[in-house]
Amino acid sequence: MKNKLALGLGLLALTPAAFAQSALSGLPNELFLVVHFVSFLLGLFLFWKATKWQGGLKKLALIFLFFAIAEIIYVGAHLAAIQLYDAHVIGEVLLFIGALVAVAGVMKK
Repeated sequence: MKNKLALGLGLLALTPAAFAQSALSGLPNELFLVVHFVSFLLGLFLFWKATKWQGGLKKLALIFLFFAIAEIIYVGAHLAAIQLYDAHVIGEVLLFIGALVAVAGVMKK
């Protein structure tokens, strides 16, 4: 039983999340700031473009707006202005709300 437990715990260390965490932890914080800031700019650009779409697709602009706001929250986390865990929870909630509002707007007749 102990051998199976040890094997199971050892396999947990080989998960993609654990690998990504160990691989990404050596990268400089500035790289993450650049990635999130560029993502923020992309989200704002797509929001601006989507507001010019016609019909129900215009409602999809909200997804891009919430995405851009979430990216700024992530920038705050990498600047140590907010805890990393809190930033990811807030970011995921923003993305979820944006998706719900946008899909509800598209489905509304």
